[in-house]
Amino acid sequence: PHSQFSGVANADGLGWRETWLFYTSYLDFWKLCVPRADVLLAMLAENLRLFLEAPASSCLFPTLGEGNAYFGMLLGVTLSAGILAGVVRQARAQEWKPIHFIFPLYAAVALFWNYGLMDRFLLLFLPLFYAGLWVEAKHLVSMLRENFRPARPLADKVLAGILGLGITSLLVSAAIHYRDGIPPVLPSAMARRAALAEEKRQAYDWIRQNADPGIRFIAYQDVILYFYTGRQAMRPIAFSTEAFYKKDEKVLRRDLAGITDVARHIGARYWVAAEDDFDLETGLPLIERRMAQLKSVLPVVFRSRGNKVQLYDLNCLQQPDRSDCRAARPVLFPASSPL
Repeated sequence: PHSQFSGVANADGLGWRETWLFYTSYLDFWKLCVPRADVLLAMLAENLRLFLEAPASSCLFPTLGEGNAYFGMLLGVTLSAGILAGVVRQARAQEWKPIHFIFPLYAAVALFWNYGLMDRFLLLFLPLFYAGLWVEAKHLVSMLRENFRPARPLADKVLAGILGLGITSLLVSAAIHYRDGIPPVLPSAMARRAALAEEKRQAYDWIRQNADPGIRFIAYQDVILYFYTGRQAMRPIAFSTEAFYKKDEKVLRRDLAGITDVARHIGARYWVAAEDDFDLETGLPLIERRMAQLKSVLPVVFRSRGNKVQLYDLNCLQQPDRSDCRAARPVLFPASSPL
């Protein structure tokens, strides 16, 4: 549905340019997000850390410390090194397969990609990581048993005992961390997503019944809106990843200054705003403050029953003086109105 927007691809506005390139050219969007050598180095350093933690995270999900603590990061990298050592050990003992050669080439591309989603990017290699963990664990157990033989010196036995206790403690800690970190969170997360999905469907029903097929929308989940309603939409903005890698709030503020560029350039009439729109973005508090400012001056034409999804009228953004934008309390559709 975005092909009809190409006529304004060169329109002014950084927010529009970023978002248009996000949809149309991965290479040009990468160049925009990595404009300087210092950004490239920061990106490579962060991606390398995430890459080195990924095998351990895949086998001990979630990783101890989850990368937020230095000890957790160090432990994750150490475990990953053991897993990769097991991969090499298995390949040498049996046979090098195509996947062993694909892995380093694929990894090189992932390290240079400006989204550090290693848990997603390396999903293809989970069987390789599990096999490496199994092979290296058997090798380690064999070494420990060898050191406990009666003929071995006492020092070797003590060292093997300490190592064995360390491994046992790690396994117990991982099991406890998994028990406390994942199962309690999943039900609440699933319930939240189900509630949001229901309220989004209410908004989509309203759109089908009240919006002409030619009307354009702003929606973070633009593809889903199109599937449900058949109406064209674009996400409000594609943020530069420079803000994440450089930890620079100025970059995020710069992007947020153009958060209405896309709406103006495609002539969007409505903005579909949901509670979870920017949950995965860097600098969520700053984004939420900017969105609160924007919502305070846009008339609301629809609220879902739980008020987790709203539709804002963007007609005022198309006026040169934005005279129709108002901070007054808007007239709302009743929450109990048929959808």
